[in-house]
Amino acid sequence: LKLIDTFNIKDYISFAGEVPRNNLVHFYNVADVVLNPSNPHPLLWKEQVGMVVLEALAMGKSVIGSANGGHYEFGNLPNLFFSPPCSYLELFNAMKLIYFFYKEYHTNSTTKNITKKIMKDYCAVDNICIKLRNYYEEVLNGN
Repeated sequence: LKLIDTFNIKDYISFAGEVPRNNLVHFYNVADVVLNPSNPHPLLWKEQVGMVVLEALAMGKSVIGSANGGHYEFGNLPNLFFSPPCSYLELFNAMKLIYFFYKEYHTNSTTKNITKKIMKDYCAVDNICIKLRNYYEEVLNGN
C-alpha cells in the first residue's frame, strides 16, 4: 500500500478483498489484469493450480502468477505471465509487457482461443476426471 501512495497510482488500482462467488464475474469483467502472486516458503509450499488463475484465463484476462508450482500447468499462453515469488522487478516487467501490448493480448481471436482451451482442458468434468485418474496412476506406479 505504501508503494501505491509513493507512486500516486491509487486511482488505477483496486483491492477487492474477499468477493462472494456470485459477484466474481463482475470483478473479472472490469479487471484489465489479474495478479495471483504468492510468497511460498521454498521448502514447504508450492503454489497449487488456483481457481483464480483458471477463472481469469477463462474470462480472457491477462494473468500474472508466481513462477512456482501449479501455474505452469496451464502451459504457454500468450496472456499468462510468471514472476518469481517476491520479485517486484519481474512483476513490474510483466505489468509493463501487458500495458504496452494490451491490444495484442486481448484481440477477440486470442481471447476466444484461450477461453476455449481453458474450458476444454480444465473445465470439462470428463477431462478433469481423466487427468486426476492419470495423475493417481502415475503416483501409484512411482512415476
